[in-house]
Amino acid sequence: MAGKGGKGVLGRHAFKVLCPDGLVSSVIGPGGRKKDELQAETGCKMVLSNREEFYPGTRLRVLIIYGDNMQGMVACLERMVQNVGECALEEQRRPGFNMQESDYFGKEAGEFMLRAAIPTKASGAIIGPRGVNIQAIRDEFNARVFIEKTVEEGHQVLKLVAALDNMRHAIIRINEGVQEDSHTDAFREWAAVRTFSSDTAGAAWNLQEGKGEKGGGKAKGGGKRERSRSRGRGEANSGQRAMEVLADATHDFPDGVLEEMFTLTCDLPRGKVTALIGPKGEHVRHVRKLTNTNIRFDEAAGQDTQTMWIKGKMLDCYRAHSLMMRRYHEDDRDKDAVDQQKTAHVQGLQAQLAEIQKQLAMVGTGKGGLKGVGKKGF
Repeated sequence: MAGKGGKGVLGRHAFKVLCPDGLVSSVIGPGGRKKDELQAETGCKMVLSNREEFYPGTRLRVLIIYGDNMQGMVACLERMVQNVGECALEEQRRPGFNMQESDYFGKEAGEFMLRAAIPTKASGAIIGPRGVNIQAIRDEFNARVFIEKTVEEGHQVLKLVAALDNMRHAIIRINEGVQEDSHTDAFREWAAVRTFSSDTAGAAWNLQEGKGEKGGGKAKGGGKRERSRSRGRGEANSGQRAMEVLADATHDFPDGVLEEMFTLTCDLPRGKVTALIGPKGEHVRHVRKLTNTNIRFDEAAGQDTQTMWIKGKMLDCYRAHSLMMRRYHEDDRDKDAVDQQKTAHVQGLQAQLAEIQKQLAMVGTGKGGLKGVGKKGF
């Protein structure tokens, strides 16, 4: 359910922290108790992206802090800084620890690092005219702030590097910049984004690995591929928004209901089941793993249908159903494309046959010959 200041989000304000696995565990705690306690203390709501759903180009999950007052937001962010320090010390104790590959330490001794995803517009507020705001953060708190230029669906990655005490003050200043537009519809739309399309994530990862093209040159056919990618991204975002609306709608369910096992069934045309299972069961295995659900197909009462059973937690079941239905419609689209190709091929053969028949008729009347065939060919 939306908060007082939100449409489709859980509070008037929102801040997104990018979390390595260790930070996720530190925030949630055993059985989710630490997260529940923090939410009760601050009046905020904390929502985490699902397993294997990362910010594009990273292995970092998205933790969103929603709240209706800045005091609660600040308390949550201060706890995030504390958790970063705890995770850093735990990481340091591991065998083979390498400071240069750390998820939590800066490059200099005593420095720690926290990453966030901020609205693109907020980057201007944080930097300030001619960099005055970001320079003030550096001067007042001896903290360094880096904002990556890459934009992912209205987000940019911000890295804050400082000693822990200074980081607490700096993150509050950064949060003020993020919340400047929290009264706008654009901010509420940004705040509702909890997962990113796989196409976007893959593109960003390829660029990070050096597989993307550099410079302003355009590959042959690149424009067509880009339009196709944008269309796919829009479709993925549409499904994502639907799942987020569902999550918001279940926010006020009685405690424990969303954790109970739930079963969803759907009768499907028999001819569609093969596509949903995929070659050697690859697609259904992928959906099972991604959503942590059990999916199976049984014979239904009708001769032309089979029943799909999905069992798991309620939101996981609906998410799995959404992924299976997406494959259902992709199969329709693939078959339409194949039919169009077959039709075009048949039409091409018919045109060639008509041309050959025309040339043979001309040979029979002595008015011409087959193109490309000399007299020695007869």
